[in-house]
Amino acid sequence: MCISLVHRLNTIGEEGGVGSNQIFALANWINDNQHECHNTFILDTGIWGLPHQDTCDPVDITDMLETTWFIPNSGDWPDITDAFITLDAAEILDLYIPSDGTALECMGPTSFNEGVSFLEIEPEGPGEVKMVLDDGMGMLMGPEVDGHPVMGYGRLRSLATGCGPGHCSNARFRDWMDGTWDLTGLWLYGASPAEVGNQSTTITVDSYNIALERAVTGVSPRHGLYEIDAGRARFVVGATAAGTGASLRATNTSTISLRESDVGWHVLPFSIAYTDAGGKTWDLTVSQTLWSFVQ
Repeated sequence: MCISLVHRLNTIGEEGGVGSNQIFALANWINDNQHECHNTFILDTGIWGLPHQDTCDPVDITDMLETTWFIPNSGDWPDITDAFITLDAAEILDLYIPSDGTALECMGPTSFNEGVSFLEIEPEGPGEVKMVLDDGMGMLMGPEVDGHPVMGYGRLRSLATGCGPGHCSNARFRDWMDGTWDLTGLWLYGASPAEVGNQSTTITVDSYNIALERAVTGVSPRHGLYEIDAGRARFVVGATAAGTGASLRATNTSTISLRESDVGWHVLPFSIAYTDAGGKTWDLTVSQTLWSFVQ
């Protein structure tokens, strides 16, 4: 809803007429405040606090869905005042199934399929390039606990790990041929459980995922690289451990760079970070990865 709302407002603005510039300004503000929108309609509703279930029996979340997001007044849209968005109910009318996708096993309505929250994922657009991961690793560096930093390593699901169709880490992007490009999707899945901890304590993370929250625009090419500057890309990071799933949002703290070679596309190492409620930072670094085109 948060993403599609921007598209709907832009469509109304493109119809022209009085106030179209104000509608565009409001759409841009909502686009820049996606994090607040998601917090209002997801994190702050209590849905994340539901107890874990091992079955796929229906869960009544009607009361939790009754949520309102208040839009601030602004000189950029002076004729749109005291605006708000209220979500009373949700209904699934249709599902988009990728042509090369396969069904995922239901892990329960509150386990978020390996910890990643439900996102608005649109069908591939014209001109998009889709890639699958050949091989890659992720490294977590957390704050100190009992005098020792928390660390963890995990291999990403890829062709090298024998991932099946529809279950490989994948990415897609579009080059607009005007000096800009869009990273429209990036999904990284853990290949196997990983140990996270330090000298005093260790836990097993059963599954972990990183998903680009929404498309982001970068510069192409710069120094032979397609680049997304630090702070521009927002990700949802999910994990499950001991039967409990959780998700959080993080931002890239280093440049995301793609470079074409004669064997495919390289994504240079990049990091994303999350600051917890105690003010401590957790850094997740994705190693240099090689990607192959999906025909």
